[in-house]
Amino acid sequence: MKTKKSEITQQTVSKIIQTIDKDGRDVLGFTVYCGEQNFYNVMRCFSAEDYDQVYQELVEERRQIEENNTTKEKS
Repeated sequence: MKTKKSEITQQTVSKIIQTIDKDGRDVLGFTVYCGEQNFYNVMRCFSAEDYDQVYQELVEERRQIEENNTTKEKS
C-alpha cells in the first residue's frame, strides 16, 4: 500500500500595497510567503474608475488565503 506524504507549509500574507508593474501600470497586490524561501505575488491592474472594486477583490482573495491557512493549521 502506498502512502502519500503531505507537507503543510505555513503561509504568511503581506498587506495590500499599491505599486507600478514593469510596464508602468498601476497595480494593487500582496505577497504570499510559503515557508522560508518560496513566495508568490498576487497583483491586479486598476484604473481610477475601478480602484475600489479591485481593492475589495484583493481583500477577499487575501482573506480566503489566510482562512485556508488557519483551517490547515487546525487539521
